[in-house]
Amino acid sequence: MGSKKRSKPFQPKWKPSINTIAVASSRVAKLAPETVRGLDESLGRSMKELTVPERSAHAWQDLRMACVVSRRVERMGVVKGMSGIWEDAFAALESVRERSMVSGVWRYCTPTASELEMVLEMTKMHSIQLSYLSVGEFERVFLASRSDLAVLPKIFLPAADDLKAA
Repeated sequence: MGSKKRSKPFQPKWKPSINTIAVASSRVAKLAPETVRGLDESLGRSMKELTVPERSAHAWQDLRMACVVSRRVERMGVVKGMSGIWEDAFAALESVRERSMVSGVWRYCTPTASELEMVLEMTKMHSIQLSYLSVGEFERVFLASRSDLAVLPKIFLPAADDLKAA
């Protein structure tokens, strides 16, 4: 048997944080305004693309995810009092999904004006809601929302050949 002595002293692979105050404050800081603005612009594009046949399925998924995150923030208790908006928008998105998935594969159907209005209101309120969240709260909400998204019905997109033929 060999010697049990180390040839060199133990060096940990991770380095401890030197500035613990900076680490702690980064979790409690509000989301950067650029981040909130970027998410708002992304939802604005998704609202426009919901009426474009080629992009409607992806836009629908983005909007549904925003709605799920908003509902999770409401349940978490950070920003309360908007549950009616989230439920109306979720119902509108489900109505669009049901009409578009009649054949089992996503086929574009035009959202009604009232559905678009409910979803637009949700996107505006979602941006306001995000401006109140800290970085740590956003991370917790986002991770918790993944389990909510997993139980929702999935959509199946048509094959690329089907889109060209249509």
